[in-house]
Amino acid sequence: TSNKNKNPKGISFGVFSVTELPDNKHQLKLVVQKLAEGDDDFTGQLRFIVVGQRDGQESRISLHEMIVSKVGAEPLAENIPLNFKFFQNIETEIVIPDGFMPARVELAVKSESRRNPVSVEGQLEWPEIK
Repeated sequence: TSNKNKNPKGISFGVFSVTELPDNKHQLKLVVQKLAEGDDDFTGQLRFIVVGQRDGQESRISLHEMIVSKVGAEPLAENIPLNFKFFQNIETEIVIPDGFMPARVELAVKSESRRNPVSVEGQLEWPEIK
């Protein structure tokens, strides 16, 4: 299938969850994984856009803008660095802006390999908040 060439490493998105924390914050977790056998590490970047409704209009916010910055911790960049052999857990605290109702996320992974660049896009429904 032609799909295979676009995504030779079988990059896909695993568990995606959002849990409630105190102070109006949420814990967001996403697993990025590769299904291809083979032990080359995958290095690349993930862009993570949250799409939702605000005042009845579609609104798009980069995950980067929702992250709670913690003292002494490096906040996740707008292009989240990926570097993994099998999978990588992306985990961060976020604040959902007032009046914004997330509906789904748009994810785009780009590899840093020049020889066989991989670019994978996906959409996930915003999970039910636990």
